[in-house]
Amino acid sequence: MKEKTLLTIAFVVSFIGVLFLFILCSFIEIDLTLISDIDSSFLDKKVRVEGEVKNVKESSSMTMFNVKDRTGEIKVVVFSDEYIDLNGFVVVEGKVMEYEGEYEINAERIAQSL
Repeated sequence: MKEKTLLTIAFVVSFIGVLFLFILCSFIEIDLTLISDIDSSFLDKKVRVEGEVKNVKESSSMTMFNVKDRTGEIKVVVFSDEYIDLNGFVVVEGKVMEYEGEYEINAERIAQSL
């Protein structure tokens, strides 16, 4: 086979592979994590927690609030203008970070829960 043909085949197969991985990633769901289980082993890892919204504080560039489940409470930081309903229930997906000695979640996705 000619080099041009091989290059074309390699490009097409690579593109299909990347597309497949992208589609597959959209269907992967993170397991629910209890807030009391979050410790240093979760730093820089994605988690999903759900619970009641407490203590909403908004600024021009971010919103901070606490999520409380049956096991504990954790601060969530959102760098968007998304409306957060105080005392509502949410499901939060994001990365666990440590700030001033406390764990918090930098939210990537927030959904209202029933």
